[in-house]
Amino acid sequence: MKPAIKFRAMTPADYEEFTSATSYHPGPQFGGVVAWFWDGQKNVIMGMVGLDSWTPTSVMAHWCIKHPRCILPLWNEVTGYLGSHGKKKVIGSTPGDNVRALRMIFNKLGFVEIARVKDAWADGVDIVISEYRINAQQQLAA
Repeated sequence: MKPAIKFRAMTPADYEEFTSATSYHPGPQFGGVVAWFWDGQKNVIMGMVGLDSWTPTSVMAHWCIKHPRCILPLWNEVTGYLGSHGKKKVIGSTPGDNVRALRMIFNKLGFVEIARVKDAWADGVDIVISEYRINAQQQLAA
């Protein structure tokens, strides 16, 4: 049986690993949620969603996933938290060549592409801007 996924708030001790995996450098508003499990000897981080650039109604999300089975439970934890704090949208920016991430956010998580910024990640690699609308049911469930 696979160990249960647990969640905790991201701490500054997580930032180095997050930055190494994502090339995103946390700013002063940065926080997030970590999915983890106990392997019998230590806590193992499965994935993290970093949250930054907070506005009254939205936040930008940045993903770091090591164990894909945590994606949906982690996303449910994040959207429940955000909905309970009145956020209505999650904004994403993803390198256009990260096909697996784009497939996940659009086909499984329900994000919608809003725009592409040509050559914004690297020459020949666009940044894909996307949004996820947190619905009223998620806000009430939280």
